[in-house]
Formats: sequence, C-alpha cells, structure tokens
Amino acid sequence: MRDLYQEVTDQILHMLEAGTVPWRHPIQGVAGQDGLPKNLDSGRAYRGVNVFLLAITAWAKGYESSYWLTYKQAQKQGGNVRKGEKSSLVVFWKMVEKRDRETKEDI
Repeated sequence: MRDLYQEVTDQILHMLEAGTVPWRHPIQGVAGQDGLPKNLDSGRAYRGVNVFLLAITAWAKGYESSYWLTYKQAQKQGGNVRKGEKSSLVVFWKMVEKRDRETKEDI
C-alpha cells in the first residue's frame, strides 16, 4: 500500500531541494483555464490535498493542461497513456455516516 504522507513529504522535499517553495508558486493555467486541477471526464475540480498534489505534479512535469483523467477514463474517451508514464497520486475520500445497529443513533 502506498504511504500518502511519505509521498507528499518526498514531493515537497524534492521541490525545496530544487529551490522551489511549492506553496509560494502560483498555479497558472493555459488561456481559458483557471489553473486548478479538474477531472476532464466529469469537469469537477479536485479538492483538498489533491489540488496541491496535482498542481505540484503538473508544474514539476511542465504540463500545460490542468485537466486529469484516470486510466479508464482515458480509454473510454478513445485516448491512451504513453508507454512508461506513471500514475499521479490522488486521494479518494468520502464522508461516511455511521449508525449504531441497535440504537440507530449516529456514531
């Protein structure tokens, strides 16, 4: 299993060692885009730590687009992934309500 905290730490340290303070680097997009990472398939903007993770990745790799797809989404749209490309870290999170089975009260 991937260690999210270590990967984020490694990315930040790598950028700092390269002389870039990632939280001071402006997120810039191409004309017509606000620069914030979005899913191309759904159009939804990424939230939370994913904005930071994807913005750093895009900046470090020199990507001109702020749009992202999963492997399956790219295939669905008739695209492909270049040989040798690696996935980017994105954290899936979901609010879950838990209830006690006996009392039916929220936990």
